[in-house]
Amino acid sequence: MYKILVFALFFVGFLTQTTLAEVYKCKTDQGVKFQDTPCVDENKQELVTIKGDNASSSSVELTADSLVGKWCEFATSLEVSGTKDSSAPATWHFKSKDQMSYTYKSMQGKGKERFNQYSFDGSTVDINNSMIGSWEVESFSGSILILSGPYGGYAHLRRGGC
Repeated sequence: MYKILVFALFFVGFLTQTTLAEVYKCKTDQGVKFQDTPCVDENKQELVTIKGDNASSSSVELTADSLVGKWCEFATSLEVSGTKDSSAPATWHFKSKDQMSYTYKSMQGKGKERFNQYSFDGSTVDINNSMIGSWEVESFSGSILILSGPYGGYAHLRRGGC
């Protein structure tokens, strides 16, 4: 009887889990606009967390083919669900299954595009550049990719350029 009760409580807890999505609330001259990318004027933005039903979310497998393309590193954080810093976005461009570039934005504007060789084994993006290093795939939803870095912390990427 005890095992059935524990299983039932676990199952109910699993069904009631929620997923969180983050949306930027941007104040513009025309009113308020909601979007999945940081606002043009960071002083007029608010990060909103939306809770949704977990039953509608599905796990998506990240493959070498789905990695190819541009990804905007829209935020970094010290903990996977922690406070996100969106002050220095960067573009990760996986140009093929073995070549990528990294371009960061700074206070002075767009930085230099740095080209690197990389490999991907399904769970690790190993970039042949000691300044960037190897990144473990923390989660992937199809449009959002979270990587844990070699020096601690997490990179939050969304499909598309910054």
